[in-house]
Amino acid sequence: RLDRATVDVKATKAHGRYLAFEHDGCFTADLAVLALVGSGVVDLAGWVTRTGFRMAAFDHNLGRGPVRVMRHSELRPMNQLLRRWERYRAA
Repeated sequence: RLDRATVDVKATKAHGRYLAFEHDGCFTADLAVLALVGSGVVDLAGWVTRTGFRMAAFDHNLGRGPVRVMRHSELRPMNQLLRRWERYRAA
């Protein structure tokens, strides 16, 4: 939880290319953050709102049947989320 917003953090291997949910209904938080996990390092790749995900997501098979995915390159930069949170906290 980020103040009043709920956040779902999804982790994938560092070479992962997608933020994935089984289907649109599985994205129940206000925001999702994608964490890329490498050897001892976690990189927060970016974030998206639930509405933004639903608009950008497409069906893709990651090896266990089709899921809804969004390319990590389409996520919003983490510094935008941090700036929004800082402005909220300062208000």
